[in-house]
Amino acid sequence: MEIKKIDVMSVAKMFGVIYGLIGLIAGAIIAVFSIIGGAIAGSSAGAFGIIFGVGAIIAAPIFYGLVGALVGGVMSFIYNLISSKIGGIKFE
Repeated sequence: MEIKKIDVMSVAKMFGVIYGLIGLIAGAIIAVFSIIGGAIAGSSAGAFGIIFGVGAIIAAPIFYGLVGALVGGVMSFIYNLISSKIGGIKFE
């Protein structure tokens, strides 16, 4: 069997969700470090650390998801162009 064409939107959605989950993990890690850093720095920086940490948990998954969807869509579009000329990926 050979994969000759890939649905661009399905790949974009899948990459968006996968990268969004990666962004959630990255945002949580950023949040933990920013809260710890804010607590070490003092009271005024502590509030900034909490706000930045919560913002990272919200913004990172959205940003990663959008970038993942864009990259997945572009890569599957390029795959479709190339596979129409040289053939697709063969698998058993």
